[in-house]
Amino acid sequence: MKKYHIHFNETKNTVILEFISFLTLDEFKQVWLESMGLIEEKKASYFYIDASKERIIPPGSEEWLVSDFFPIAQKSAQSLGYRLKVARAESSDIFNRLASEHSINYFSSSNPNFDFQNFPDSQKALQWLYEA
Repeated sequence: MKKYHIHFNETKNTVILEFISFLTLDEFKQVWLESMGLIEEKKASYFYIDASKERIIPPGSEEWLVSDFFPIAQKSAQSLGYRLKVARAESSDIFNRLASEHSINYFSSSNPNFDFQNFPDSQKALQWLYEA
């Protein structure tokens, strides 16, 4: 069983990342690096993260996102030459939301190269992502 799905929607010029089940820390890192690689390769304008099925995040993932991934994402987004718009549909699991809070706040407030918003459901996330 696949634990995540990443693909590029050409019509919407969007990289879509869907979490399906629990990931190890190494898998978690790979998912995020693979997503940024696809964004760069396709010159995507939008990045949609569907974390609605995500339950437990691996220990160490929050620290890795902020200390290691964030600088990589900043550099990648800067090289695109435009602000990448990122929407995330959060998990329905309260423990996941609490565990993810630090990195979500960090990405939302410390980001000159992309607009990042977290939403309680996919409908609101996608509506914001594609609004003019």
